[in-house]
Amino acid sequence: MPDVGYSSRRGNAGRRRVDNLRKLLRRNPGTPACDGAAMCNFRFSQLPPNKLIIIKKVHCRFETSTPVVRAYLSASATQGGPTLGRYVPLAIPNTVTAQNGVYFVTIDADAQWLFGQGRFPYVEVDATNTSSTFIVDCAIRGELIDPLP
Repeated sequence: MPDVGYSSRRGNAGRRRVDNLRKLLRRNPGTPACDGAAMCNFRFSQLPPNKLIIIKKVHCRFETSTPVVRAYLSASATQGGPTLGRYVPLAIPNTVTAQNGVYFVTIDADAQWLFGQGRFPYVEVDATNTSSTFIVDCAIRGELIDPLP
């Protein structure tokens, strides 16, 4: 089955279709703003109930007012719900410096993680303090798989 990938920019409800399959993963426009927090969750929409997906690639760009200390890919059972307890750490470059008071971080990671049916994937980014502002732009790419009968 062909790879599928979706991208969306935080704060923009517009969605970009990457291939000819129906839109599978997209940012949920109802996700609350992250400004003034120490962390930001970038949530995608629910996976279909009849398909699994292997997330192969995660690409994110973060702009924050304080240094990014951690980022990871995870999933929840409900929209906005807690993590299912598993995650894939996304490596933060060691040489991030501020430019005009803004920290720019780009992550391009191979995830190779199988997500279950009906799950809600998300990327979380954590900064050094609670007064951070965030701009998050993420894309994930993967392969849809039929579950075993």
